[in-house]
Amino acid sequence: MESDLKTGENDNDGELLLDVAAEWLLRLEAAPGDMNVRAGLQAWIDADPAHADAYARISRMWSVAGHMSERDVRYSSRRRPVVFVATAALAACLLLAIFPTVELYLKSDYLTGTGEVRNVTLADGSVVTLDAGSGIDVRFDDGLRQIELLQGQAFFDIVEMPNRPFSVDAGGVRATVTGTKFSVRTGAEDVTVALASGGVEVMRIGAAVAPVRLAPGERAIVARSGGIEKSKATIAEIAAWRRGRLIIRNETLANVVERLNSYHPGVIVISDPALGSTRVTGNFDLAHPAEALDAVVRAGKGSVIRLTPYLLVVGGR
Repeated sequence: MESDLKTGENDNDGELLLDVAAEWLLRLEAAPGDMNVRAGLQAWIDADPAHADAYARISRMWSVAGHMSERDVRYSSRRRPVVFVATAALAACLLLAIFPTVELYLKSDYLTGTGEVRNVTLADGSVVTLDAGSGIDVRFDDGLRQIELLQGQAFFDIVEMPNRPFSVDAGGVRATVTGTKFSVRTGAEDVTVALASGGVEVMRIGAAVAPVRLAPGERAIVARSGGIEKSKATIAEIAAWRRGRLIIRNETLANVVERLNSYHPGVIVISDPALGSTRVTGNFDLAHPAEALDAVVRAGKGSVIRLTPYLLVVGGR
């Protein structure tokens, strides 16, 4: 096939390979029934295993973008197509993210943005520290102090009132105290409650599961589809994000990426679900979320592709 696309003779540079792979993908999207395009693409892929790998990576990025059509990403052989694939992917990710963000904004009494940590003093004198990308709804009356953690995580320093228990609901889980210091995090996979001082009772709302009582230095992890697992947690680990650190112990990569997304000024996505289930451990600086992502992904035997400074794609090596 006669083509203005490079054939692989001098394109061993990784970034250039991604450019060429993106050009082939966009050409195929523009003419999916053109057998000459398909034959040319196959010949390019067969010419070198590195070509096949580059095309697979670009295809995964394209999937992240929701399989946008060529009319959404205009093709020109004079342009750098990776940039346009990246733009399409970023637009799709932001579109998917905007609706839960709007809902969170409408429901929250207090809300934090990307990279923002905020202290909130409640009407009873209790102090809530909100992590980045977190939101709470506050409901106080004469006999009850109740918080709903709508997203993210928070650390609670509660004024003791024996006749007015303080409870935090998050993802179908309730933590109840009278006065104590503890953290709650709600994520896609689980809800975690960790106790720094005092006492807290953790229960699954509306479920026939016995509540778990924590002592200082313990945490309860409540899986979305399982029971309550209790384990040790050092005081240094509990809400380490208040000191600008992300301390993780045997957590899934997907869970860690979810937390780093609250600090990254853009979107981080995982293109390989199997990689997302990899368990990792480490101590990272939240002031540099992209570098922290690189380190944790390397620990999970993966790699990070920077499509733009704002869109990072995590995939296999």
